[in-house]
Amino acid sequence: MPNWCDTQYTVRGNEKQLTQLYNALTFVYNNPDPDGGGFRFYRPFSWVLTHLGIDCKNVYCRCELIDEPTLEKDLHGKDQLEFSTQSAWADPYEAIGAIMEKLPELQFWCQAEEGGNSYYAVKGPDQSRYNVKWLLCGDSVWEYYGPDDKKELVKDVARFTETEFDGFDEIAKVIAKYNADNESSNSGHWLELNEFRVGGLCNES
Repeated sequence: MPNWCDTQYTVRGNEKQLTQLYNALTFVYNNPDPDGGGFRFYRPFSWVLTHLGIDCKNVYCRCELIDEPTLEKDLHGKDQLEFSTQSAWADPYEAIGAIMEKLPELQFWCQAEEGGNSYYAVKGPDQSRYNVKWLLCGDSVWEYYGPDDKKELVKDVARFTETEFDGFDEIAKVIAKYNADNESSNSGHWLELNEFRVGGLCNES
């Protein structure tokens, strides 16, 4: 049984190819598998590839389409497509790679999270879409921080743990002590800091 990775995608580029991808995603979203292998409303991502005319026989397609895709204008008035997937172990770079090969005038950005294997990644030609570096999560917090948010991150960890400490380099030690203290007291409180791997394209592992 794999761990499941949730990935958000943003796609920009050639208007015709963007619409082509949006139509394929929308068709699959609106026509889920009625059987679904035991899962209601299962939407195999391989169906998206097939709808685009891609032969799936040589594509490792280990994911499904989750949320309804959207095609809207960004802040600069350009078309922007967004969709999300759930896949085994990591983001489905093989399937996205097949789409990038079929529709070469599109650019893809993604943010992937798979907590079971501590896999957190941000990919794309730049960080203009997903400018995230850390995820602070716990029983009462779920916050994202960018590369320039170290001071804010330190303040939040200090607030949640009720601990004063010197700076960013002390966070791991502070969180470890906080979790150990709460585990011994069976309080149910916990805290975790996850770092995103930043870099690479959406068709790369």
